[in-house]
Amino acid sequence: MKIKKPIIKYLESKDLLTSIHTNDLNNGLYENTPDENLILKDIEINSCHFKNIDFTNIKVENIEIYDSIFENCNLANLNLDSNVIHRTNFINCNLIGVTFIEASLKDITFNDCNLKYTNYSGSRLDNIEFNNSNLNESAFIETKLKNTEFFKCNLSKTEIFNTSLKDIDLSSCDIHAISIDMESVKGLIIDQSQCIDLINMLEVKLK
Repeated sequence: MKIKKPIIKYLESKDLLTSIHTNDLNNGLYENTPDENLILKDIEINSCHFKNIDFTNIKVENIEIYDSIFENCNLANLNLDSNVIHRTNFINCNLIGVTFIEASLKDITFNDCNLKYTNYSGSRLDNIEFNNSNLNESAFIETKLKNTEFFKCNLSKTEIFNTSLKDIDLSSCDIHAISIDMESVKGLIIDQSQCIDLINMLEVKLK
């Protein structure tokens, strides 16, 4: 699968506080977290690189993200529902509890990220790579997956319902105690050792 990389022609070191106040987040390299509480609302983020930024005090509403990189950032519990994120890389980021409900994600890579408790319900994922990331207790409910790959991820206790996993390969992942319905599991690729993790959905007893 070929994922389109972020298109960043140049970067200029900028102050995130100033950029938010001026509604100008374009071609910025951001490495310092603002001290005050901020609202990032009704704005496009284009061709930016965020390094070591803590978004704890930044409230996000109705944003679109294109051609950007988040590296070693804390984005825990952000609400990204119904937002658009395209051609963006997340590297070693904390995304615990982030909600992507009814969001559009395309050409995204999550590398070495903590995605525990994330929610992708009703969202559309197209050309997505989850690499060596923790998705423990996440939710994929009525999610559209197209060209989506999971490699060495923790999917234990994840809920997957009304979401086709046809041709999705989870053979390298931890799927212990995963919750999944019969329709979703059709065409799923796993290895023999993982069959026991899906036995509960068959409501049978092993001797």
